Amino acid sequence: MVVFVAPYPNLKDLADVVMEDLEIRDGVSLVGNLAAGVKIAADYLSRESTPVFISRGGTAEFIRSQLKVPVVEIQLSYLDILLQFKKISEKYSKIKVVGFKNLTTSIRAISEILGYSVEIFTIKKEQELPLIFNKIYEEEESIILADYISYTYALNANLKCILFESGYESVKEAILKAQLIESSLKEQSLTNERFKAILNTVREGVLYTNEYGKITQVNAFAAKLLGKSIESLLNMTVFDLFPTIFDTDDIASTTHDTDTILIYEGNYLAIKSTCLKKEKKRIGMVLLVQQPDSFRDVALALRDKIKSTGFEAKYNFEDIIWESVEMEECIKQAKEYSKSLCNIIIFGETGTGKEMFAQSIHNESSVKSGPFVPINCAAFPIHLLESELFGYVDGAFSGARKGGKVGLFEIAHGGTLFLDEIGEMNIELQTKLLRVLQEKEIRRIGGEKTIPINVRIIVATNANLTEAILEKNFRKDLFYRLNVLDLNIPPLRDRSKDILLIFNKYLLEGSDGKIGIDLLSDEFKLLLNEYRWPGNVRELENIASRFIVYESIEGSSYAEKILSKSLNTSREFDAITTDDIFEGTFQEISERIIKEVFEQEGKNISKTAKRLELDRNTVRKKLS
Repeated sequence: MVVFVAPYPNLKDLADVVMEDLEIRDGVSLVGNLAAGVKIAADYLSRESTPVFISRGGTAEFIRSQLKVPVVEIQLSYLDILLQFKKISEKYSKIKVVGFKNLTTSIRAISEILGYSVEIFTIKKEQELPLIFNKIYEEEESIILADYISYTYALNANLKCILFESGYESVKEAILKAQLIESSLKEQSLTNERFKAILNTVREGVLYTNEYGKITQVNAFAAKLLGKSIESLLNMTVFDLFPTIFDTDDIASTTHDTDTILIYEGNYLAIKSTCLKKEKKRIGMVLLVQQPDSFRDVALALRDKIKSTGFEAKYNFEDIIWESVEMEECIKQAKEYSKSLCNIIIFGETGTGKEMFAQSIHNESSVKSGPFVPINCAAFPIHLLESELFGYVDGAFSGARKGGKVGLFEIAHGGTLFLDEIGEMNIELQTKLLRVLQEKEIRRIGGEKTIPINVRIIVATNANLTEAILEKNFRKDLFYRLNVLDLNIPPLRDRSKDILLIFNKYLLEGSDGKIGIDLLSDEFKLLLNEYRWPGNVRELENIASRFIVYESIEGSSYAEKILSKSLNTSREFDAITTDDIFEGTFQEISERIIKEVFEQEGKNISKTAKRLELDRNTVRKKLS
């Protein structure tokens, strides 16, 4: 609404005429000078959502200063001044001007240009008028030109005075400007209402501040969490609200973000603030406020997402098949390790079940509700492994996924990261891993922001890391950082009591319970127990799968026959490799192996080439 506050009646009448000409239906004009004008404005300010005030001179200044609202001031146009001067200069040779600064400044400028003799008296407040008029003495040829407050005082003092009145065009210009401002304010008010509606649908507290930290927007949820009314919060700064987080000594230049948990009036609150910046200076802040209890719903939703992506440990200690003393001791030690969140190195040959142990330790630990994130360090090229672990920001490198990617360290937050074949990680990446273990934070590739993480690290290797350290292929300091706890899984050949037990499990699982070790001959059982199992449990599982297939063709005797030959051949080959096979040059060693296999394959070049995965010409050349 346009509210025209006229200091004198004639100006109100002129405003009514202009509003009618402009067909303004929601405008109103009233008479009120100085304090009376402020009272009128205050009344409309309490009743209307977006009033725009128009006034002039001292009244405009009073409304602006007292109510802290914008006021469209009727400007004194040069045309108004010229017309007024022309009218009075015909009768008077001397003009004395009394009024507030907006009147006297404009008249001084035009009078100097036109060469009029004008004496100017500028007032700052009404109480100065008696002193001003005491200085003015009336002459026959002089006249006082004044604004309304000065005009009223002059009349009461019986002095000749003319009121300086605003013209039609000046009033029209002010009203049109007020309409534009009103339209803008209505749009802004509508935007604010939409913003408030959105804020109040968010299930966390939201506060918005200006550049000085004064709270300008707040939602109902924030008011509830903080135990205050929205109105009281809008009269506060974040420095009053959270003095332990924000420093009032350097308000304007504080540009850092915060992410912390504090005790507020006896309750824990999580506070996350983000600075809005322009040219490195803060222009405002957005604060998110939550109670830690509300994190549980988020954590549950995240856990469901973790399950859908496969980052979940499936195995427990109960899934490990054993009856040997060696495995009993190993599992007992692993269970003790589960009670701690210290880093663990698992040593073991290929196929011994290192990841199965890692998953079991995770599921027995205090972070079992978090993700279990495995990665094989040997399965990725160097730079790809780094991006998998640390993630990257949008545009970090050519071919990077739009929007960036979350790394496995972040995904494993609150759980376990399992780094298999850690010995295959290159030195450069080992250095970055060491920093993560020390600082408990990561930085995405191409990013600047550090991200705090809380991850339990378990690594595994089938390599001799001590030798790798001596050969400068593995960092000694990283080894000590990782090797807080170590677990050695015995190979299958050192726990022969478990072989038939595990083999029976795989037979039953693979045949839907139709085939078990009760079908096996004593000779085949003995062969299984005496075989060295270089591939350990993984190789044993493969033999069980093959047994099921062969048994379905011609029965268990046929399966034993085929597999006995395969196992005996492998055992003979294993004997070759351990009986001075590595003496001599590389060429001598390779020729010795080819000749031995050639004999085993009945001196058949094709079978020998196929078994050793060589072409026939190479085999023929080595045999010649």
